[in-house]
Amino acid sequence: MFRGISIEKKEGDSLKEEVYNLLKELILVNEFLPGQKLSIEELARELDISPTPIREALSKLESDGLIELSRNKRPKVTQITENDVHETYEVRRFLEPQVAKEATKNLPPDPLRNLKERMVKFSSSDQKSTSQVFHELDLELNKLIFQTVDNDFLNELLSVIKNRSVRIRFLAESVQHREKDKFIEKGNEEHLSIIEAMENKDEPRVEEAVQLHLGNAEGRTLKIINELNSQKRETINIKKYL
Repeated sequence: MFRGISIEKKEGDSLKEEVYNLLKELILVNEFLPGQKLSIEELARELDISPTPIREALSKLESDGLIELSRNKRPKVTQITENDVHETYEVRRFLEPQVAKEATKNLPPDPLRNLKERMVKFSSSDQKSTSQVFHELDLELNKLIFQTVDNDFLNELLSVIKNRSVRIRFLAESVQHREKDKFIEKGNEEHLSIIEAMENKDEPRVEEAVQLHLGNAEGRTLKIINELNSQKRETINIKKYL
């Protein structure tokens, strides 16, 4: 189930936290798929630990909105709906343009320049259709921007949003969409526009570029999620005739 992943045999809170982090990561990267039911006993057996830290980790994941727990039912990974996508991007549009504007005042030029060079290289290389490389560059841009935030409460909010965004991203990237390469190319262009505006210390343009990117990213993601849901419906309909 875990493809060779194991945990250190820690005790108490350390073990619970390690199990929590492992299960959370597996959910975020869609190793555990939306809607998938989990077995506490099987998880405990795979990790060679007692069921207690598994239950404690799942309870914490329920608080994160990643697991559904119901009495007398197996734990289930929460679904990702079109509304989840919309709500996530709606909150991002409220927060991230302002955060990027503030980061523009404080970020040194070298990290931005280095990231820009890698994005330009990516756009002109054979890696252009490699979603993993695009995802890594995207995360690095977000990390550069968010590391300037000196507000604990805002950092907590951004962390929650990041978790939801990463999970949606991995699900979208698992779908072989006919416009996937085009989506990656457009996303990289939008990232470059954000960086160029930040390099020029043009705060209004930074805000505009981030808003444009998030609006376009939501549209691209919804297209892929819609196609995934359509594929599921077709599979269900085909099964009726088998």
